[in-house]
Amino acid sequence: MKKRSLALAIALLTTAAATSAVAGPPGLTVLASGSCVATTPVAGPWDVYEDMFQADAPTWLPAHTHNGIECTLGTRGTTMWWFSGSGKHPVPAGSALFTVQGRVHTAGNDGPAPMTYFAVHVLVAGSPYRTLVDDPTAPKQVSTNGTSPFHNIFPNQPAIAGTFTTRLRVLSLAPGASFDGERTSGMAYYTVISGQVTVTTGGATATYGQYAKWASKPGLVATVKNPGRVPAVLGTARVY
Repeated sequence: MKKRSLALAIALLTTAAATSAVAGPPGLTVLASGSCVATTPVAGPWDVYEDMFQADAPTWLPAHTHNGIECTLGTRGTTMWWFSGSGKHPVPAGSALFTVQGRVHTAGNDGPAPMTYFAVHVLVAGSPYRTLVDDPTAPKQVSTNGTSPFHNIFPNQPAIAGTFTTRLRVLSLAPGASFDGERTSGMAYYTVISGQVTVTTGGATATYGQYAKWASKPGLVATVKNPGRVPAVLGTARVY
């Protein structure tokens, strides 16, 4: 039953996001995209997390902080973000929101529709993923079908000393289609949300299925191909 629920959620994600999709190379569609700029450094090395959260209403996670920054991209419905001292902020599908290091915050869904977001955390290596905070002004913790389909960590990543950008995208790759990843000065991180892909870098090819992850180093161009019979959906983050 759980697998069917997750499959339905992925279908809803791709259907909802496609209303504002942007065309890319043949067979590649950008379902959602957004960027965050960190104007102060996060001490390195880094642990980089990619995760997705989806829930019906009402749902609110516990108030917490991070020893690093968070960039969140809405991919279905409207996620509500709460910051201590400034209240709630909506994050609709296709919009990104930045959370600075150490700020007390949390996320949830006030409804009426289900919501999903894709997020990347850039944290000081070895830090806990989050530190809970007892803030009496935070929304009351509650969960309605809340789940995290994946929660991937890329440990001990090379840090950028100053200002850096995190660009998030959710991509749909048609059966048989392929694309070349962008060559950038920073790292690129990928998670397969649904389907499977092959990734070829420097003559070596690897296959990744649902919720699998991989990273691409600066200056390398990886060719990503969908060998399956259904679209493959990817969550990508470039940090540069």
